[in-house]
Amino acid sequence: MHKTLPLIFTFLVTGCTVPSYTTGTPEQCVGVMSTQDAYGYLNPNHYTMQVLALKQERDVKEYIRYIDPQYPVWVNWKNSRGTRWYTVTVGDFKTKQDAYNARSSLPSRVKQSAPFVLTFAEMQRKQETNVVRMR
Repeated sequence: MHKTLPLIFTFLVTGCTVPSYTTGTPEQCVGVMSTQDAYGYLNPNHYTMQVLALKQERDVKEYIRYIDPQYPVWVNWKNSRGTRWYTVTVGDFKTKQDAYNARSSLPSRVKQSAPFVLTFAEMQRKQETNVVRMR
């Protein structure tokens, strides 16, 4: 439960109302889910971008609004060197080049966070908690 509480807070801060990933559409917040539910249906060889890691949960919503709404967005948290970080992952890209092209088109404010590209297989291995799919 203590791992889920920060994500529920993120979920509420971002304006999500019903945590139902079974009925959600890519255009809306679809809820709190396990890593398997969030990423398991995606091709593990496809690519995504981690666009930022923040210490303050309240800053997540501000950053997400700068990201092209055509891309799915996920938020989770993890601990690194004793600090909790909230990470935002964006997009499902067939090739690494597609991901790099999308990264280069991000607004400068998002680029300042040094987004990086990784596969969904890598993403799944890195997750420590449940995930909130934002859209």
